[in-house]
Amino acid sequence: MAVVHDQLDYHYPAGLKGWYRQVYRATKLGGLRRADSVVTVSQWGQAFLQGTMGLPRVGGLTNGVNPDRYQPAPPAGRAALRARLGFSGFTVLVPGRFAPEKNQLAAVLAARHAPDLNFVFAGDMDSSVGSAARTLTRALRLRNVTFLGRRWDLPDLYRAADALLQPTLAENQSLVTLEAMASGLPVVTTPIPAQAELIRDGVDGLLVPPVPHLLARALRAMAAHPDRTAQFGVQARQRVLERHTLTGTAAQVAALLRSCLPD
Repeated sequence: MAVVHDQLDYHYPAGLKGWYRQVYRATKLGGLRRADSVVTVSQWGQAFLQGTMGLPRVGGLTNGVNPDRYQPAPPAGRAALRARLGFSGFTVLVPGRFAPEKNQLAAVLAARHAPDLNFVFAGDMDSSVGSAARTLTRALRLRNVTFLGRRWDLPDLYRAADALLQPTLAENQSLVTLEAMASGLPVVTTPIPAQAELIRDGVDGLLVPPVPHLLARALRAMAAHPDRTAQFGVQARQRVLERHTLTGTAAQVAALLRSCLPD
C-alpha cells in the first residue's frame, strides 16, 4: 500500500499546470502503479489519482488534528498571549515554509492593499522565496509586515491571531488550515479543490482567488465585521470536531487496513 500526501497537482496558470502533471506522470506514476493499493488524504486527491492519472485502486482518507492541542484561548488568556507576542490591531497570521506554491508574495502584496491590518509571517525563510518576500517588503516600505522566522509555538500564534491567510496554489488537505480551524481562527484561503473541501465559503471562512487586492478586501471585511468573523471561527472548530480529529482519522486508517486483509 502506498500513502500519497503530497500536493498531487499545482494550480498554477494553465501552462505550468500542464507541465507539472507531465512531471508527476513521469516521476511518480510508475511507482504508484506497482502498489497493490494507493491511499491519499482528500476526496479531490482520490478523484485526481483515479481520473486524471488513471490509477485503478485509490482510497481516500481525511487528515485529522488534535483539538486539545489546537483550541481557542479564553478571552483573558488570549489578551495576555497577544501582549506577550506583541500583536496589536487586527492581526493576520501567514504560516508555512516559504515556497512558490505557498504563494507568500501574494500575501505581502495583500498587506500593501490593507495598511490598516498587521501581517505576521511564520516559517522557515531560508529559500529564494523567503529572500524575495523580505526584499519586496523593504521595496514597498511596508510597516505592517513582520517576519518571525521558524517557530515552535504555532498553537499560541493561532490562538493570538485574528485571521489566517493562506493564499496557497497547492495543497492536499492542509494541516495548517485544520490546525487554525481547530483553534477557532477564521481562515481566508484560495478556492483550490482540497481547500474547498475544508472551508465552506461564508460559513467557516472565505475562499478567495489568490489576487492580492481581493485577499486584502476579504481580510478587511473580516476586520470590519467582528461578530460574523467570530462565527466563522466557531463553525470552523465545529467542523474539525465533526470531521477532522486524529481519532477519526485513526479509525479510517484501521478500517482501511482491515479491508486489505484476506477473508
